[in-house]
Amino acid sequence: MSAISSITIPSTLSLSLPKPHITYQIHVSIAGSLQSYQVSRRYSDFIDFHRQIVETTGLHPPKTLPAKTYLRSPDIEARRIGLEDYLQAILDDKSLRASAVLKQFLEVPLPRQTRQNRDFYELVQDVRADLQLARRHLQSHNAESYVQIKKALNSAEKTFAEIATLEKLVDVSEAETRRRRDVCDELHRESLSLMTLAQNYRHSAQGLHSQQTSTHSSEGSSPFAPKSSAGRRLGPAQETASTLSKTNEELLEGQTQIIQQQDDLLSSLLPILQRQKELGNIIGQELDEQNGMLDELGDSMDALDAKLKKGGKQITKITGKK
Repeated sequence: MSAISSITIPSTLSLSLPKPHITYQIHVSIAGSLQSYQVSRRYSDFIDFHRQIVETTGLHPPKTLPAKTYLRSPDIEARRIGLEDYLQAILDDKSLRASAVLKQFLEVPLPRQTRQNRDFYELVQDVRADLQLARRHLQSHNAESYVQIKKALNSAEKTFAEIATLEKLVDVSEAETRRRRDVCDELHRESLSLMTLAQNYRHSAQGLHSQQTSTHSSEGSSPFAPKSSAGRRLGPAQETASTLSKTNEELLEGQTQIIQQQDDLLSSLLPILQRQKELGNIIGQELDEQNGMLDELGDSMDALDAKLKKGGKQITKITGKK
């Protein structure tokens, strides 16, 4: 296998399926080559890797894994840095960096496989670029928006087809295959969502155009028709029973009172809206904590499952049963 020259974890990725969790995007560079590739790992994968490298080498990595915490944004960033330092310390250790467990964990490819691993993530970046372009056109709200959005999404679909073809040719682990499928599923859902928004925008734009065309036609049907908006009556306001007996000063005072009442009503709504905002922030924090707890629970279950499998193998060896 190729030698590793550097390991970094530049970013994380939040996924919602099969349950909310965080993956760490590990960037691996190969010595003596300009080529590099990326693999995704969950925190539970790091726990399994740590156990395996200790068992196979009898050595403990120079740095320990970051402790488990309920993940919030600052905690995720701190863990990302800690995991990067953990891997870099292993790479700097002469006794550990040649470990087959490390290369298996990072899926270090054979020289002929490096290009294939890079291709997947390059294609994913192409898809993300197309989706970003579609989002920009969706926000532009001009006559050509729908055409440009559809063009960008069609380009993304073609890239999806290339990814599907590539995946049939590349031999990667089951875990990496699952992670790649999760990434593609997320991008597919985003593409479908953008197409739905684009179609809704197109229909609303067509409806507005039809309404404007109908209005212009009705205005142009008579050369003496007043040039005013449809349904709008021009001229002085109609008097009512409540205004006939009032002077201009009284009318102005009454109007001022109405405006003041409206201002008071809006002022009374402001504390309510602020309270709603505070409640929304609190709920958001609670959801972040719950997601973190679910992620930690998933990690614990994965670690427990690994221990049970190991215990089962040991029991089988002791009892001599197959």
